Parts: sequence; structure tokens; C-alpha cells
Amino acid sequence: MSASEGQEQGEQWFLDLWIIARSQALEIDFGRAKLIQDAMNSIHDVISFEDKFAMLIENYVEYELSLLKICLLSEVRQRDVYDDFLGQRREINRTLSNLLGSCRQYLDQNSKHIEPHLNKADASFITLKRQQYDAHLSYRLMEGLRNYVQHRDLAAHRLSIGTRWVEDSGLRKSTVSVTLNLETLRSDRAMKTAVLDELEGLQFAPDVTLMMREYVASLSIIHSEVRKALIPQLETWTLIVQAAISDYRKISDSKSMLGLSVVKKKADGIIEKVIDVFHDPIDRLQRLQLFNYCPTRLASAYVSSEYVPQKKPKPNIRV
Repeated sequence: MSASEGQEQGEQWFLDLWIIARSQALEIDFGRAKLIQDAMNSIHDVISFEDKFAMLIENYVEYELSLLKICLLSEVRQRDVYDDFLGQRREINRTLSNLLGSCRQYLDQNSKHIEPHLNKADASFITLKRQQYDAHLSYRLMEGLRNYVQHRDLAAHRLSIGTRWVEDSGLRKSTVSVTLNLETLRSDRAMKTAVLDELEGLQFAPDVTLMMREYVASLSIIHSEVRKALIPQLETWTLIVQAAISDYRKISDSKSMLGLSVVKKKADGIIEKVIDVFHDPIDRLQRLQLFNYCPTRLASAYVSSEYVPQKKPKPNIRV
């Protein structure tokens, strides 16, 4: 695309403060205006990419917390009431449905919004998805389970709460497991037979939580690889925005750059704001990336409040 392609006859482009007070305008060419606009839009796309991952992880945490809550309540209530069981299963289905939905949102929307920003030689969001799908039964299951939850029925078919005494400790351990009924899943023609056959071949009943941990770990691997691949583009977009702010600051009497925008003046004199130009999105993106730790080893971890005896510290003896 040439520097002038997309520009209408007689248009002028400026960097200016879009405020009521009088300000100075810095004229720029169409090519630079387009670069600034594309850089700001791209930064917002990456913020959305990180936001969707944050939502996914928050829904995963809520799902795991709902399991821990059930275990705790089974100890402090000590009641076996059918209504309680139905409420617990409803809570699991609610958090599981939310999690599956946010995973699908993350995958579908980023395939459209992030894929165009990637250099295919470094990484491809779509290719990374396919690699994880091919590598992990949990990924293939959760993809099908999300569609099942969306169009057919709830996913938590069996909820089992158990307690047992831990040998030689005097402690009682409470656990909860969520498992699938494969015959129920087979009644849905949309579920892939090959995936169900793989599940049939497992030694134990497929545990939803273990499968979900591995699935979220796969999505974390995708996110981590894409984030690394975006580093060069982000550096370029940041320099474009910073240069625009710096150049305007040189000719402006204003101490604040609040309201700085790419502005288009049409041939008929009408002035339009094209896009805001400011550093806040870059700062927000950096904070999100620090916040969004990618738990790529989630499949080999679990959280409990289990008591682990600690050695007494050695006394601090001064001579």
C-alpha cells in the first residue's frame, strides 16, 4: 500500500490536542497518520488479548475454589441433605460453564484479532492451537465439552465427595471429584467418537478437573508463545506512539498531552478526530503482562490446605 493510498483529495492530517482550549497543530502526512493509527489499534488488540487471558484464568480459579469450598463445607456442616448436593452440583456446573465459555472466547476471538499481527515465521496463533489439540486428549475433550455445554446439557454428570483417614497422621482428608458419563456424551452426535473412544481406553473414569488443568496449561503455552512473538511488533508500535507524543510536545505550549489525537481536516473544512494518541494503553499492557503469569505446568500441580509438619527452627544462640 502506497503512502497516499486511501487518502482523499484535499485532506490534511495533524497531531493536535482535541480539547476546547486553543492549541497548536502539527501537520503530518497521511502515511505517518496511518502508522500512528495502526500502532494504537494494534496495542489495543494486544490489551484485549491479555484481558481475555486474565478472564480465562479468573474463571479457572473460581472453578477450583468451588471445589475447595465443597470440601470445606462437607466438614463443617456434616449433613447429608439432597438439596445441598444439588446446590453443589449446580455451583460446579456454573463455574465450569463459565470457564469453558471464556476458553472458547479466548481461542475464537484471538484467532481473528491477534493472528494478523503475528509473523508466521515466528508463531501462528492458529498453528499453536492445532499443535496443542493434536498433542493432548484433554484439549480435544474440552473443545467438544464446551460445545456440549453450549448446545446440549450440563457437563458435571457425577460429583463425588469423599473423606478418608490419612495413615499414621490422625488427620481426615476430604476430596471432591467431577467425572463424565461417557454413555451420556455418546448420545450427542456432535461429540467426536474418536475422542470418546480415547476416554474409554483410560484406566480410570475421566476426571474433569485433571483434564481442565491440562487444558488451561495448553492455553497458557499458546499465550506465552504468542506473547514472545509479539515483542518486536510491540516495540515498533511503542516507538511510533512515543515519537508522535515527543514531536508534538516540542511545538506545544501545553504541559499536558491529554487529548492528543490524530486529526483529519477534509477538503470542505470539516475536522474529525481519527484516534487518541496517548501512553496509558502501553503502561496498562505492561501491567497486564506482569499480572498474567502463564501457568504452563498446571497439569502437574494441585492446591490444598493439607498440613505438612515443619521442622522447628534451630535456636539462635549468641556467645
